[in-house]
Amino acid sequence: MKKFVIAGAGGFGREVYSYILNAKSPESIRGFLDDNPNALEGFGICHKIISDFASYEPLEGDTVIFAVANPKIKKNIADILKSKGAKFGTFIHQSSVLGLNVKISEGAVIAPFCVIGSNVEIGSFASINTSVKISSGAKAGDFCTISSQCVVGENATLKDGVFMASSSILESGMTMFENSTLGINSHADKDVEKSRCTFGNPAEYL
Repeated sequence: MKKFVIAGAGGFGREVYSYILNAKSPESIRGFLDDNPNALEGFGICHKIISDFASYEPLEGDTVIFAVANPKIKKNIADILKSKGAKFGTFIHQSSVLGLNVKISEGAVIAPFCVIGSNVEIGSFASINTSVKISSGAKAGDFCTISSQCVVGENATLKDGVFMASSSILESGMTMFENSTLGINSHADKDVEKSRCTFGNPAEYL
């Protein structure tokens, strides 16, 4: 029988857990993976942490839903789970709307109330949180995180490992290069350089 295993028991993992329960029965979930054995204490969650990431032993039927939000640690955790033979699922909440010819790669998560335009590409292990608007032709690379209420303009590009904090905006045609960050409530009207952090309206380097 197919069972979901949620990789990550932090805030985003617990959110994804609730999203799965919106559509599936509790019996469809086997549990969580996390390096913090106490990550679920005090949250009233009936499922448990199965193991840390490195100790995970997949069972037949396990589908891992990747719910790690921090781009700085995503690749390492994904590589560990791949080495254990994990099989990853893609999660798209039923309330989100996808345009034509959208490409979504392995391990990506799209939370509730997102609007994804036509011809958008979303990379492996990308996390798209609630109420995000990604306009047509945009690209989000591997291991990206786009936080709640962000807007990605038409034909904009997020390279691998990018982090957009809540309510930030990337203008149409602009690029955020690898491992760059756009701060909360910020508005980027020009490209963001690799591994740089920008903040403000218009966004400037910190």
